[in-house]
Amino acid sequence: MRVIYLCLCFVLLALAMPPAWAESSPGVAAYERKDFKAALPLLEKEAAAGDPVAQTKLGLIYAKGLDVPKDPKIALPWFEKAAAQGHAEAEYCLGVAHDFGDGIPQDQAEAAIWYRKAAEKGYLKAQTNLAYLLERGEGVPKDLAQSASWYTKAAEQGEIDSQNYVAHLYLKGIGVERNILTARIWIDRAAAQGDPTAKKGAAYLAEEFEKLEKEGAIPRLAGGDGSSTTNAISFPLVKLGHDGVNAEHKVTNFFFNGWTWDGQSLINDAGRAYDAIEMSKNGQKRVVYFEVTKWFGILE
Repeated sequence: MRVIYLCLCFVLLALAMPPAWAESSPGVAAYERKDFKAALPLLEKEAAAGDPVAQTKLGLIYAKGLDVPKDPKIALPWFEKAAAQGHAEAEYCLGVAHDFGDGIPQDQAEAAIWYRKAAEKGYLKAQTNLAYLLERGEGVPKDLAQSASWYTKAAEQGEIDSQNYVAHLYLKGIGVERNILTARIWIDRAAAQGDPTAKKGAAYLAEEFEKLEKEGAIPRLAGGDGSSTTNAISFPLVKLGHDGVNAEHKVTNFFFNGWTWDGQSLINDAGRAYDAIEMSKNGQKRVVYFEVTKWFGILE
C-alpha cells in the first residue's frame, strides 16, 4: 500500500479552487500533456502570479527533474506557497517530502499533518499514505481503527489496492470488526474493475459462501452490507413470513457474532420496505438494514 514519492502526484481530483485560477491555464495544460520544456516558463509566470495549481506543477518539475536538473530544494517553496492556499495536491507533496526526507529532514509526524490536510479534502493518495502511517505508528500513534477508516475512504473512491486491502482488513478483523460479508463486497468491487488479485480473492470468498450456504449457516445473499438502506441486505431466495425472519437471524448471528437484537422496526424509504434491526454488543450499538420490499410490497 506504500506510495512511492511523488509518483502519483499527477493524479488530480476535482478541487474547489478560487475562480481566478483555472486548471487549464497554458502552463498547466503544457504540463499535463508532458511538454515540460514549454511548460516551465509558463508555469514560472503563473506561479509568480500566485496560481496554486501552477505553483504545484512547477514544484513537481523540479522535484522530479522533468527536463531540468532534479532539485527538491527549489520544489519545496512552491509546494509551500500552494499549500498555504489550501491546495490539496501541494499538501500531499509536502507530506511526501517530509515522509521520505526529500530536500528536507525526514519528519513523519510533519508528514502526517500534511497528509491529513489533503486527505480531509478527499485527496486519495494522501488518504492511503496517512492510513499507512497510522497502521504502522510512524510519526503518529498507532491507530488501526483510524487507519482502516482512511483506507476505506480511498476504497470508496474506487482505488483498487485500497479496495483489496479493506477486504483483507474485514476478513482478518484488523481495525474493524471481522465481517466476511463486507470483505466479499469490497473484493467484488475490486474484481469488477478487472484486478486479477481481487478476482482470485473474490473466487475464494465465493467458494466459502457456497460452503456456508450449503451447510445452512447463511441464506443466499445479495445487496450490500446492511449499513444503510442504500446498502441494505436482500435475500433473492427467501420468500415470505417466518423464512425471512429466520434468514435475518442467520445473517446477524453469522456476520455479527456476539451482537444481540434489541429491537426491530419496519421503515419506509422512498417507497421501499426495510427491516431495521437494532443491535448491541458491549455497550456499542448498530442498526442492520434488510430490504424486505418483496415481502410486503411497495410502501406508499
